Amino acid sequence: MVAFRTSAANAKRMQLTTSGAIARYFIANMPKWLWVYILKKRFAYRPQASFLDPAKDTGTVRPVGQPSLAKTKVLIEALLNKEQQQKASSTLPSSTNTVDPVAV
Repeated sequence: MVAFRTSAANAKRMQLTTSGAIARYFIANMPKWLWVYILKKRFAYRPQASFLDPAKDTGTVRPVGQPSLAKTKVLIEALLNKEQQQKASSTLPSSTNTVDPVAV
């Protein structure tokens, strides 16, 4: 959604209307500190797929946290723990599975 809104704003800036002319003038005469602030906000969001290894953070701007990534990692950890517990319980001998020759 953010990319769509950014694209729409860029399209509006390119129009040959009064609002497009004002936007182009503002961008052409923007102070450097404001431009740096905008770029930091734009590049701070770096989505990461939960099934891949995390990307190395080599930039100067720290990435923004992703709540959905954290939730997915918790779910994956829970599934892995459940599978490990099921494997561990299936390898242990159970008293209900063994047959008592005296009771038969």
